[in-house]
Amino acid sequence: AEAQARQAREAGFARTARIVEPAEPPNVRIRPDVGSAAQFGAVAALLALLGVALLGEQAGSRIRTGADLERASGLPYLGALDEPSGARPIGPEGAVSYRRLAGALQLAGPQPAPRTLVVVGADADVARVAVSLADAVTDHGARVALVAAGLDAPLGPGRFRAPNATPEEARRMVNRLLVDADAVVVSASTLDRSSAALVWAPLADATLIVVRRNRTRAPDVVRTVEAVGESGATALAAVLVGRSR
Repeated sequence: AEAQARQAREAGFARTARIVEPAEPPNVRIRPDVGSAAQFGAVAALLALLGVALLGEQAGSRIRTGADLERASGLPYLGALDEPSGARPIGPEGAVSYRRLAGALQLAGPQPAPRTLVVVGADADVARVAVSLADAVTDHGARVALVAAGLDAPLGPGRFRAPNATPEEARRMVNRLLVDADAVVVSASTLDRSSAALVWAPLADATLIVVRRNRTRAPDVVRTVEAVGESGATALAAVLVGRSR
């Protein structure tokens, strides 16, 4: 029964089908278009080379050394820091690098030494860097207040959160903290994550630019330094975080 039904469908299709245009052999010989294929291959190879060159240029613009950082920022380079994290806190050697930075800030800044310092990242998280620096300044015998002006700075004794402060609120907080503290360190995150740096930096004696080694690109450093300067702040120096490879 199924075979009979299939034969009936095929017979019905044969009765209704018609030839629209009869098939004819081609008048010219068809062969591969070698010239077009070669041109297409050349274009593809050129695009591939351009992509490789672009990747190389992007990789080459990354900040890898203190000399790279000085050229990009136009600021004095104050050294390399261990990069603390929640899973890997800085060890004794890393703590020494922060104590050295604390001492260098006493020499590099205006005299007397800056009492308010804003830490800004150029594509680098600065919260734990600011905490480690504040601890190092405390090791020098100073009373330090840490302000978490960014969104992710950890809190603790002597640390205050103010992620959305207006310029006037920031000014009042700094003045209030300096009554009891010898120094105020402000963690201001990165400009692409928060505008806190542009609020706090003009109120500070100095601004420290933090750059992540082998990751931050030179244009990001330039953009950060220019934004800090346009806000009316004083960019004091720059540092690298992360070990060299």
